[in-house]
Amino acid sequence: MIDVINNYFLSRKLEDSIIPRNREIIAKSNLETLKIGLIVSFVVFSGAGIYYLFRNPMRSIPDFVFSVSLVVIYFLVRKLKNPSIVLICLYGVSEYFCLFTMILSFVQPNMLAVVGVCILCVLPSEILDRSQRVEFFSLFNTILMSIVSLCVKDPFFGLKDSIHFLGAFLIGVAVGAHTRVGHLQQFELQRKTESQRIIDFLTGLMNRRKLFDDLSIMRKENKMIAFAVMIDVDFFKEFNDTYGHQSGDLILQKIGNVLSEEADRNGIVFYRYGGEEFIGIGTCSQINVPSVCESVRMQIESLNIRFEESPFSKVTVSIGYATNENNRFNQDELIRMTDSALYHAKRAGRNRTVAWEGEFEFLKDLALRLDDELIV
Repeated sequence: MIDVINNYFLSRKLEDSIIPRNREIIAKSNLETLKIGLIVSFVVFSGAGIYYLFRNPMRSIPDFVFSVSLVVIYFLVRKLKNPSIVLICLYGVSEYFCLFTMILSFVQPNMLAVVGVCILCVLPSEILDRSQRVEFFSLFNTILMSIVSLCVKDPFFGLKDSIHFLGAFLIGVAVGAHTRVGHLQQFELQRKTESQRIIDFLTGLMNRRKLFDDLSIMRKENKMIAFAVMIDVDFFKEFNDTYGHQSGDLILQKIGNVLSEEADRNGIVFYRYGGEEFIGIGTCSQINVPSVCESVRMQIESLNIRFEESPFSKVTVSIGYATNENNRFNQDELIRMTDSALYHAKRAGRNRTVAWEGEFEFLKDLALRLDDELIV
């Protein structure tokens, strides 16, 4: 009993922190609950309809009507994605079940409402939402079904139904709190595990694996990249050799903060590409890419991180970018073009922004890189 009470209050505390961070996965869980509930209910009520068809044909009509309506609802809700709409539909379908129980009170005035008891026991455990809403919804239907039973049924059955409904409500609330704690903790663990898989712990940006995952999804959905940006910290190896790797990590963290703020302002998704390199991609062709790139470069330069061995006496970055006008290029081509632009920015003296200039520049870039390798 003490564990049940502790879980009840624990679920209240967890909701405030976990639900906002896991809205999508909670919506998926609620949608699965909704679909499974509709399928199981269809089997149960259509079976009941077939059973009563040969015993009391009039009694089978509500079961068949309810079963058909469940099929219609299933096909209407099965592809929902918006968390709020999914939750509203789950509440709506649950209320529909409760109303059906009340209708049965008119059809079977001399029988106990077994269906209603089952609904009140299960309902708080299956709806993943804030406790106060779930409990209010369950209490409202407990009172409503009790009133209908007392008014419509024989006093003996009506009173018994009311007692059963109240007991089912209390059991449902206690079990529901325990179930929600387990679900919410599991969802939070999944979120943290996924976050560790796709987030670079040092900069807080998404990592290279996430970049390739996103590009793969965009490829499947035939979404084109409007532009790509590549950023490289100038003379980063020399900085690490001079000031130590901890200082180098601090630089990457500060650059990650700058890129995160820029991403929020302009809708660009930045990733840590590897080492001291970062890449950003965008799908909106209306963004002024040169302006964004210069803004990033100047913000990082204005951090004024001392670096005496650099020609600029401070930490700076080189930036290359390429735009995909008229969707002429695929993902690989655009990233290759951006990398080429970054190479030109570094070769031209660093601490600058350079745009991709065309196929001729790529051939010149290739020749320069081969020449550098031969010199080395």
